[in-house]
Amino acid sequence: MERGVVKLPVRIGILFNDFGTYAVYLGAVCISLLWLKRGLKSQSKIVRRIGKWVLKLHEFSGWAVVVLIVAHSIYFLIKEIHVQYIYSGAASLIILLTIVGYGSLIRKVRNIWMRAIHRYLAIVWIPVLWIHAGKDVIFAAVATFAVVLLVNMLEKASVRSNG
Repeated sequence: MERGVVKLPVRIGILFNDFGTYAVYLGAVCISLLWLKRGLKSQSKIVRRIGKWVLKLHEFSGWAVVVLIVAHSIYFLIKEIHVQYIYSGAASLIILLTIVGYGSLIRKVRNIWMRAIHRYLAIVWIPVLWIHAGKDVIFAAVATFAVVLLVNMLEKASVRSNG
């Protein structure tokens, strides 16, 4: 075997592992909507644009997370069922599917509880993901909070300049 060459089964395993990592970051984009949605009514034009962009991206990112996580889950359920992370991954998958269920019902069942449960499940999902994915969740959370801080700074600057 050549130096630096990885066998195909190992490369496929790395790819499916990466699917889970990509899903964590896309999930962070979805969760950032919790803070950025209020930006739709902002005085700052930049914050309103970011809010609209995130709102459009939220549903697409959510479905992309589901596809990536289902592929990630199926691979590891078949290939590495004995790994210790399988239980936290299964819990994460169950929470994700529940989030998706509530999210898909939000437009059909118009009441305040559908959105609230969808939002609270997303928040509950974070520590379960942290147990399962570790540092990737921490990096995604830091990036999300950085965006939130930037939006808050833009909002305050806009209020000061208009006020």
